[in-house]
Amino acid sequence: MMVPVGWEKKGKAGADVLFEDPARRSTSIGVTVNPVRVPRIEEFGSLEVIGQRLLDTERKKESTMGVTMVSQQQRAGLHGSDNNGSNKSGATLYDYEYDLNSTRGRKRILNTVTIYNSKLFILNGNLKCDKVEGQEDGGSADAPCIAPPGSLDALRAAARSFDVLPAT
Repeated sequence: MMVPVGWEKKGKAGADVLFEDPARRSTSIGVTVNPVRVPRIEEFGSLEVIGQRLLDTERKKESTMGVTMVSQQQRAGLHGSDNNGSNKSGATLYDYEYDLNSTRGRKRILNTVTIYNSKLFILNGNLKCDKVEGQEDGGSADAPCIAPPGSLDALRAAARSFDVLPAT
């Protein structure tokens, strides 16, 4: 994962690695890794099925007032090259971006999930949307997430760069 320049590495229980924007502490990106019984993400579920599970999990939280999927896509990771210099396709990754409106404010969440060598890799990026004048919760889910210029783009770029690498 390519972390935005200047972001600080932080310790957080449950995260294998976490980076935080020092200019905006409510913006972070982290990765957790856990063993699982299936070798590939496709055996766990399709892009749509896992996306729905993700939103359902958010909806069950007491603090959640609403959650809306913004985008979801499947991509093949790349991890190295073969003897001919061609890229080898890595694990299948599912990318999700959604708006979360909670009692703690509105956030844009980016998640990337994959399973590689029977390990579940989860990237989680958070950006707290700025409050919209006259609205306590940062606006309705169909309104754009207001954030400092470039901050959401930086978070998206870091998430898109996420891949898993074979052990060397």
